[in-house]
Amino acid sequence: MDDGWQRHRPRGIPLARLHPQRRHFPDGPALGKPAREGQEREGRLPNLLKAQIPNVSLPPEAGNVRVIAGEYSGHQGPAKTFTPINLWYVNLRAGKSAELPLPDGHTTTFLVLSGEVRVNGERDAGEGDLAIFARTGDDITVKAKTDAKLLVMDGQPIAEPVVGHGPFVMNSRAEIQQAFEEYQLGRTASLA
Repeated sequence: MDDGWQRHRPRGIPLARLHPQRRHFPDGPALGKPAREGQEREGRLPNLLKAQIPNVSLPPEAGNVRVIAGEYSGHQGPAKTFTPINLWYVNLRAGKSAELPLPDGHTTTFLVLSGEVRVNGERDAGEGDLAIFARTGDDITVKAKTDAKLLVMDGQPIAEPVVGHGPFVMNSRAEIQQAFEEYQLGRTASLA
């Protein structure tokens, strides 16, 4: 449904929980998707230490971007993914703006973890809002109304079935069941 937005449509959908003291995702994020049956399953997400994640300053003193996966301003994130994605943790200072370059044609969203922002000078998004963008265009401008933290996610669309349940997104119900079994056995990773 097109509501007139070029790259966004905020919604109040809580998709992730960030543990404030340990700064990791307790349920483990799903980055990309696993290999299909018969493909290698190498490249699973390892534990990522804070020191491994590039911390890029936003000009002029607007905040910073932690590059978990993909690339931002020439800095490569350490997470290896199954499909091309960007996953950035953005800290933006009140009253400051940032232009976030994103690949044209990718599916793009960001979750407001805290604070309030104005998106492309048109619409506000606050804590718990998920902004979903059209696949056209190559950047998003975000201005912080208060100090804000965003989880920016984008990825190349894949033409495969998608089944989601809880924190997992796979291609089939059987893969979802396997993911839950691996999680229960402690075979999933987390950001540290």
